[in-house]
Amino acid sequence: MKLPFNSVISGLALMVILGFTQCAGRHHGTSREESTVEVGQQSYQKLEPLRVNFYLERSGSMTPYDSPRGDGSFKAAFVSMLNSVPGDANRLYIVNDSIYRYPKGIRQFISDDNIFASSKGIGDPSYTDFQRIFQAILENTEKNEISVLFTDMIYSVKTMEGTNPRKIFSDATGMISSVFKQRVGDMSLLVVQMQGSYDGAYYPYNSPFSGQQYTGVRPYYIIVAGNRQAMKRLEADDRYAAFCDFTRLKGYRDMYLYQLFGNGSGSDKAFIPYSEFMLSHEEIRGRFKPDSDNLNCVTGLEADKETGNVRLALAVDLGRKFIPASVLTNPANYAIDRKGVKIEKIISIDKTKLSKHERNRALSATHIFILKVSDIASKEEVTISLPDKLADWIGESNSDDDTNLSGTKFSKTTFGLKYILGGIYDSYRRTSVNSGWGEPCYFKIKLILEK
Repeated sequence: MKLPFNSVISGLALMVILGFTQCAGRHHGTSREESTVEVGQQSYQKLEPLRVNFYLERSGSMTPYDSPRGDGSFKAAFVSMLNSVPGDANRLYIVNDSIYRYPKGIRQFISDDNIFASSKGIGDPSYTDFQRIFQAILENTEKNEISVLFTDMIYSVKTMEGTNPRKIFSDATGMISSVFKQRVGDMSLLVVQMQGSYDGAYYPYNSPFSGQQYTGVRPYYIIVAGNRQAMKRLEADDRYAAFCDFTRLKGYRDMYLYQLFGNGSGSDKAFIPYSEFMLSHEEIRGRFKPDSDNLNCVTGLEADKETGNVRLALAVDLGRKFIPASVLTNPANYAIDRKGVKIEKIISIDKTKLSKHERNRALSATHIFILKVSDIASKEEVTISLPDKLADWIGESNSDDDTNLSGTKFSKTTFGLKYILGGIYDSYRRTSVNSGWGEPCYFKIKLILEK
């Protein structure tokens, strides 16, 4: 499914700072004015563009993605991203055994017929030093910068020939743990899985210096990294709408975002989606009173006399997020800390079918959560969260043995992928738990329900 980047809410990126404890009339509530932060596109236009550092892995197993006999999708994706970022301060690096600034500049690189031929002779393509590359990205990406790495994500070192795969995976996990151990707190990392044509030598783990001819398709990956505020700006700034719409790229398969939410205060508030209870909707059952000062609080809850049910409609803005729509719109992916509240379904909003009053209520919301309420106390504080769990496609795309190039799974899998990406997830999870934030999640929405 296409991400909501193409359904841009013109002129506004709205976020909510939610009331955490009481409804109005008892303690200070949260008003509509207080709970929405309007960031017009004119404000973004006044900011200097983010500098984007592009890193292209040039190893032996990468060059066949831009073979003259291929479909050109790899180069098209790379050049499309180069062309879709504003500003003239962006940089291009070639990476393999080390990191090298591309000497001819981005414009010359774009015009080259074969991007790997034009970068021939830069570095040692026999292996990729992921430790050095990830360290550079994590340590050198400044607050106003984004780093983008094109890679096949295959772990390789000089001494890999004749090594047991389990030893390779253990080393890869250890390397990732060492690099990411102290550097994930404010850093977001997006992994986009792509697929491109491949025509050339492939180097299995047991023969890293002796390639075997392979013609077909292979996965590769786009990794986008930056601090949380820079990544949030990517989502919200219209100038980066094309850059962020990975689904438009030929060969797009899936994506997964590593990001910590924290305790919900301070800078975390920018990641809480706008939400507000709808006053009227065909799915609503029962009676309630909205709170004028807290958008996420209802009082006087009474069950529907005919059905005995209580159903509420919560409008939520799920737009402009680096999270697949299939994840955002599946009720099973959400966690609720009260047994008496359940998300029955998540409905896409068609603003043309809403009344003027309903449109004013929904504001920037893209979806409506239909909540079934039962067995609650006289007053309940309810938290809805979207847990950050390692995506299933990562395990499904992993291979522990890449020696059979004619196997049915070879075209869809990457050697040792889950050990690298799983190791990164472990670092994020460990940081979240050790910081007292609990299991990692993307955001939390706090509600107050009162009978």
